[in-house]
Amino acid sequence: MDDNHNRLMATLRKSANDEIRVELCPFKGRYFLGMRIWSKGDDGKFHPSPTKGLTVSISHAQALKDAIDATLAAANEEQPEKRAAK
Repeated sequence: MDDNHNRLMATLRKSANDEIRVELCPFKGRYFLGMRIWSKGDDGKFHPSPTKGLTVSISHAQALKDAIDATLAAANEEQPEKRAAK
């Protein structure tokens, strides 16, 4: 992967006009996990938000995944009738 191209890993629909994109982002020989809100513009195309995103070093990605898993488990324990998405 070259340093100029992010690799789209997932797109999660947030609303009719917004989506969350998860990307593998190379930068200066290192990789990052990028999550950003993309919004539909007046031209009908999606554009990245300049301020609504998160970039995490791959070295922190497993800890982030573990935290998300723990949050989902806690939500499922708190509200078993409303199971969190897995």
